[in-house]
Amino acid sequence: MAILKNGGVDMSFKLSWKVHVLCFLISFVFCFLTQKYLSILFINILFENKMLSITGNIILNLYIFILIIFIPLTFFHEVMHGAAYKIFGGKVKYGFKGLYAYAQETSGIALSRTEFLIVLLAPVTCISVISMLIPGNIGGMVFFLNLLSSMGDLLMSFYLCKTHENSRIIDKSYGFDVIEN
Repeated sequence: MAILKNGGVDMSFKLSWKVHVLCFLISFVFCFLTQKYLSILFINILFENKMLSITGNIILNLYIFILIIFIPLTFFHEVMHGAAYKIFGGKVKYGFKGLYAYAQETSGIALSRTEFLIVLLAPVTCISVISMLIPGNIGGMVFFLNLLSSMGDLLMSFYLCKTHENSRIIDKSYGFDVIEN
């Protein structure tokens, strides 16, 4: 996170390797604090035959099961960001940066802080509600994986809450710029 004084931009949030490390550490702490719940979730998935036995190795089956859930979940997560951008009049581009999928607003419109918070929090909110409607352990796994994959969105939301309520936010390829009124 850096403060800029050029081009009318008051602050920028840059998605650097430090932000990724911080998100990883927050996710690790979350997993550590919820390890009892996660252990029960994994044990139920592994031993209550809630998933197909694809290989002869039960741990490999778990990894495959997580990937089967995580890949479409990631795409749906980014589509939710894109839908929120479109609701507020933006144009969206989807892509990948390394292992990360992204949705980026490309028209350069400046969203209000509240609108940008809605864009950031739409996937974690909507998918969490949907996960509660999915029966059993699969719903729990969807909730858990979505929460972990939303750590960057949550971190950016906390950062935005420190800005002035009348700020305008412009999505950028490196993060976002904040223009305070």
